[in-house]
Amino acid sequence: PSRKVTNTITPPAGEGGARSVALHTVVISSDGEHLFGGGTLGLVRAPVRGKDAAKVIFDPNGGIRHVWLVDGAQKIALIPGTEADLVFTDLEALWEVKRVPIFPGKTFGNVSAAAASPDGKFIAVTSSEMKAADGGGATSTEPCKLTVFDTDRQERLTWQFADYADFSYAQVVFPDVRTLALCLPSGQMHRWRLDANEQWKEDPQAVRIDPGRYTAIAA
Repeated sequence: PSRKVTNTITPPAGEGGARSVALHTVVISSDGEHLFGGGTLGLVRAPVRGKDAAKVIFDPNGGIRHVWLVDGAQKIALIPGTEADLVFTDLEALWEVKRVPIFPGKTFGNVSAAAASPDGKFIAVTSSEMKAADGGGATSTEPCKLTVFDTDRQERLTWQFADYADFSYAQVVFPDVRTLALCLPSGQMHRWRLDANEQWKEDPQAVRIDPGRYTAIAA
């Protein structure tokens, strides 16, 4: 029978209440035994059943915004809160395996949407350039791009948005292991398919869809 499961996320030793606890994204392990959550404390692992406490197992600077299981669920891919890099960690050893810059040369970035293919072989990310803002800090600006990475840190596809408005509310999804779809607020859906040579090729014609500010997508 279904039942409610409650667990407590404990900050790392010595931090106390220094950081607020918030989860931005969660995934379930392939065996259904553990939940992995990304948030302000970093990467959290919690048992789906049992009474073991949830633990922070990986804590990059700035917390974590996105989390996926990749490479046959043997590794975790994540985007830290700085949104400048895509990081791969070993699920068992819990150490950083690979890191690839999303926008090379930047120490922080702006990731608007991201998705992993169902087989965990590819990760698609929409990101924008960052520039210094008047009065300090930084602001996101054009150019904006869609990038597809494989788990070997290679860029397999790069596509530039026509303008910042289309980037801001675009959503990306893999309907299946060989298809990538990008829905734009201007009313178009672009699709790429993995060909026999394992290259992403865009369909000749975009599909017309209802225009609007898309905030989520699923397939």
